Amino acid sequence: MKVFVIVVTYNGAADMPHFLDSFKKYTPSLSRHSRDDGNPDNEVELVVVDNNSHDETVSIVLRDAPFAYIIENTENRGFTGGNNVGMQYAISKGAEYIMLVNQDIRFEKDWLAPLVLFLHNNPDVGAVQSKIMLHPQIGCLNSCGNALHYLGFGFTRGYLKTEKEYDCANSRDVAYCSFSAVLLRVSVLKKCGLFDDSFFMYHEDSDLCWRMRLLGFRCCVEPASKVYHHYEFTRSIQKFYYIERNRFLVVLRNYSIKTLVLIAPLFVIWEIGLLFMSLVGFLFMKKTIGLREKLRAYGYFFSGNVWAHVCHTRSAIQKSRCVADKDIVSLFTDTIEFQDVSNLLLTRVANPITRVYWKIVKRLI
Repeated sequence: MKVFVIVVTYNGAADMPHFLDSFKKYTPSLSRHSRDDGNPDNEVELVVVDNNSHDETVSIVLRDAPFAYIIENTENRGFTGGNNVGMQYAISKGAEYIMLVNQDIRFEKDWLAPLVLFLHNNPDVGAVQSKIMLHPQIGCLNSCGNALHYLGFGFTRGYLKTEKEYDCANSRDVAYCSFSAVLLRVSVLKKCGLFDDSFFMYHEDSDLCWRMRLLGFRCCVEPASKVYHHYEFTRSIQKFYYIERNRFLVVLRNYSIKTLVLIAPLFVIWEIGLLFMSLVGFLFMKKTIGLREKLRAYGYFFSGNVWAHVCHTRSAIQKSRCVADKDIVSLFTDTIEFQDVSNLLLTRVANPITRVYWKIVKRLI
């Protein structure tokens, strides 16, 4: 069984020693340059794709992981471009499964085997993620799979809850996996394609899993596999731009025309609300929601080349789909419950409206 583990690094000198230490300690059958348990059916290759780091990241990998294959990009290609380079390399080398992990992940004993076994035993699954715990708050969940709102907003399930409070095993199937630690089936990637480089970062995971599901493949979480994520929620203005821009791209590419028409009225209302909140943030010098970045996200679509790309990719996705939207949205949510973005306007106004609207519209899809 050939498994390629891909980690994209960018100025990761602080994280990589911890990443590599736990990886070497808890990953059996490292096959490149050094360790090999003699079992050709259980090989693990580590591929490090560096996005033109300006610190000692590459030197640390060379020192601490001589078995790793290193690809050095000459520019920062983002999460999507960096992983695409790594996945293309892995596929060219005959990978059956590809594991994507963030540079700030820490591993635990027997983290990989349950994921491989799950894909092996479930040929209808295209992606399966680990149960991702927070670090250093090791008793709390980071992600037990991700939820997707029907307007394109994504957030983690079980965030900040304990394992007792949120049982991942009760709902294995998810709208999309967290790509902080996810195992992908290469045969499915060959059918649905890799990441869209234009995303750069954010929502590439919801887009790829949506495309997998359109082809009839499930996306799941395997709680028997556990990793730890040195995660910190940020309200970065730059992050807000990519999240909003790419949310539009995901919705435009993957929904049918009928569903787009049905959700359009509420989508417009929601955008007016977000613009208002952005304006309030701008006037009061708050950076939680950036007006400039919100307008910049809209401005991205004032380009013929962008729309040509959207139409081209949308056409390919819609022609290959095997599953109707009615089945796709069965795993979508009508409520945003991510704790770090919760406020009274969301819980008392926005969520109740979207719930009522979805209750009506969902029957028509």
